[in-house]
Amino acid sequence: MKTRKSNPRRPQKPSDGPQAIGYASPPQAYQFKPGQSGNPRGRPKGSKSEATILREILNEKVDIGRGGKKRVTVLEAMLRGFAEKGLKGDIKSAGLVLNRNAATQREDNQSDDLGDNLEAIADFVRRFKATKPRKR
Repeated sequence: MKTRKSNPRRPQKPSDGPQAIGYASPPQAYQFKPGQSGNPRGRPKGSKSEATILREILNEKVDIGRGGKKRVTVLEAMLRGFAEKGLKGDIKSAGLVLNRNAATQREDNQSDDLGDNLEAIADFVRRFKATKPRKR
């Protein structure tokens, strides 16, 4: 039978009284002190996520056309570029534009369906409120 050696990094239980140690209650020596972070080298405050950076880039305004006559977002300029390439015979660009168009139409149809459901729910609530409560 093996005997356990004491772990030098793990302090012994204080003798001044019983302390509940177990799941979600570590020994007091290992609990975070007030103001101490569990991840001190974590994400710095004010740093931006990839999604935020991408959204900012795609919403920037750029000049297009001859002499920069028109200002549009980067996303719109890219979609216009793909559409122009598709018109010139680039199959991948045409496919991308058509797929994006189909996806946006599906999203629009789903939001229309939601509007119909909201009307049905509102009608149900009106009818439910109009009924008399039953006595028990």
